[in-house]
This record gives sequence, structure tokens and C-alpha cells, in this order.
Amino acid sequence: MKRFVDFWHKNADRFDALFMDIDGTLISGRNALPGAVELLTELRESGKPFLLLTNDSNHSLEEKSAIIRRTGLDVSPAEIISPGSVLKPWVEEHGETGNLYYIMGGLGNPCFARTAGLRTTTDAEELDNCAGVLVGENRYDWQFVFYAVFNFFLRHPERSLISPSPDICWAGWRKGGFGIGAGGVAEALKLWLKAQDVEIPVIYFGKPYPTLFEYGLKHVKVSTPERVLMLGDSLRGDIKGANNAGLKSGLMLTGISTIESAAKASAAASPDYIFDTL
Repeated sequence: MKRFVDFWHKNADRFDALFMDIDGTLISGRNALPGAVELLTELRESGKPFLLLTNDSNHSLEEKSAIIRRTGLDVSPAEIISPGSVLKPWVEEHGETGNLYYIMGGLGNPCFARTAGLRTTTDAEELDNCAGVLVGENRYDWQFVFYAVFNFFLRHPERSLISPSPDICWAGWRKGGFGIGAGGVAEALKLWLKAQDVEIPVIYFGKPYPTLFEYGLKHVKVSTPERVLMLGDSLRGDIKGANNAGLKSGLMLTGISTIESAAKASAAASPDYIFDTL
């Protein structure tokens, strides 16, 4: 069995920082995975910079920290980067501060769209006054909201559709099933609009898109991406994203990927290293 900790003890000097996914890599459901506590303790004691990168756009950093802490891992909001983290730089760069956006569902508490400087609404009557739509998660009336947003973009195809998380689905629904992610919702809207000859781009911030990795590199003040290792369980998100951003990639077989799926992965999603466990 190939353990990450054994690899890290021999190779830590080759890296200036370690990026890690959360769900399926450090925790599984309500439990910390074996070795996670020891790894975080060792990283802090050695002074090696690390960050936890998540595509979770359903929780604020404060909420995500609380969820992780309940598994027994002492993780602060400052040690986490989510798609919400990079929304504020995007808002400022594109002059969107103070603009009104419609939110499908929710974006955490506190809402990271408002933290980023946007005004927000969930009232469909205000849609035509909105600069765009943010795809969130959590529970909402899908049929009504989908119809309202679909027709909004038929009327205003020039406005922005932002899905902070690109995840098509997420593991952990009832009895080991899958739920539909924000990315799945955004892609469905895009498909329906295309059927009406309306093509709109979707703006994504999460893995595998480069924005989250670039933000993380600036956060740890590392300018050489290949000196950073990204550890995660998703070939599509963690591995492909790290490879595209120039980082080294390590696949954990403790989550959604298997050794068989890794063997079939495209070159873009092929990990540099594979580990059975932390």
C-alpha cells in the first residue's frame, strides 16, 4: 500500500507548498480519513505552507471550517480556498461592485456574493434589473427558478452567467448516490439556450479551471507552480486542474477515483503520483 506520508517524508524538500482537496482526500462524510490529523500537524510543525482547495460553493469559508472541525480536523477559514474566495477579485477586476445579481439557491452564510461586493436577490421579479445570474446550491424551487432564468437569458443573452463551482454532480446524496451540482445546472441552462439559438458562456472559478489554483499560488507566495503539489481524489477537478496550472498532481484513491479510472485517464488528467491512503 502506497501511503502519501511516506512519499512526503522523502520528498517534502522538493515542494514549496502543498495544496489538498477536502472531501474524499482529508475527510469522508462526517469522518476524518486515517492520517489526516497527523499530516496537518506535521505540516504546521514544519512550517510548510498548505491550503485546502474546495469546489464547495454551498458554504462560506466559516461554514466549511465548522464542517471540517466536526470531523476532528482543526482547520481555520484562512486555510481554505473556495470558488467564493476568487469571486471578489473577479468582481473588482470587471467593475461589477455594487451590481445586482440573481442567485439560484444559496451561496453560503455569510453569502460570499455579498462579501464580494455584489448586491443580490432571489426575487424573480427583479431579474430584468440584474447584471447576471449566480448559480448556487441548496434547496430551491428548481422548476420555477429554471424557467425564470431561462427566459431571462433569452431576453438578455449579453448578461453574465456565473457558476462558481463547475461540479456537474457531487457524491454523498442518499444511500451513496449523487446530487446535481451547480455546474450541472449551468450546463443544462446553456444546453436549453443553445436549442433556442442563444449561446452564452458560463464563467467558472473552481477546479479544474485555473482561477482557483492561481489564487492559491498568490496566497502562498509561490511563483513556480511545479514546486507545488496538489493532492486530490478527482481526476477531472484536482488532477486535470493541477496539470493545466503547471502544478504537480497526486491522486488519492480514498474518494471518487479508482486505479482503473486513473489508468484510462487522458494525458491531461493523468496524475504524477498515485496514493492508496494518506
